[in-house]
Amino acid sequence: RSKDDIAKTISADVSLTQKWKLNEQWSMDFGAEKSDTMSSVSIAPFNSNVPFAHGSSSDYTAGSIGSTYNPGNWIWNARIETRDAANEESWSAATSAQTNPREAIGVLTSFKLFDSKNAAGAHRSNSDLRIDLAYRPIGSPWIVLNKLELKEETDEGGSFDYENRRIVNTINTNYYAIDRWQFGLQHGIKYNKETIDKVDYNGVINLYGAEARY
Repeated sequence: RSKDDIAKTISADVSLTQKWKLNEQWSMDFGAEKSDTMSSVSIAPFNSNVPFAHGSSSDYTAGSIGSTYNPGNWIWNARIETRDAANEESWSAATSAQTNPREAIGVLTSFKLFDSKNAAGAHRSNSDLRIDLAYRPIGSPWIVLNKLELKEETDEGGSFDYENRRIVNTINTNYYAIDRWQFGLQHGIKYNKETIDKVDYNGVINLYGAEARY
């Protein structure tokens, strides 16, 4: 291909984002985006697995809407996005909440969903649930951080069917000893279950760690 051929591709991209502050606690936002190829020369890439460096590989229309609620002692937000393209249709949703039930404790929870289907009929979806906990008391030598994740992924209609489920928990502790000494302990555990073309695989992984700093 020549530079002259690439220059003959003309596309138009339009996007809009608007935010509203409804009151002291509520706010919302809206977004829209559209990409259209006005004229182009049909050129196959050198590598079918690598898209062109510039421009969209497919025309699309996308939109999103989100909201946030912040009464002061905690905050919640949610968002929904959708994308309609010539080669794929997809949507996603996400929500999270953060609060401090006590002065020394912070909690963050989040949940995400994604679903897509391409022109060939392949269907992909995944979900992700997280619960994070932080214990950081003022004046205490201890800090404790814990993260729990539950994930699920599916892929159907492609070269093979695939399903994966994971449960992961990680805890990190840190202790400020006297003067310049710090000590840390870590434990992580993951349970993984995969199904590839109706064949099941599963396993458990444990990770242990210790640290001392002067």
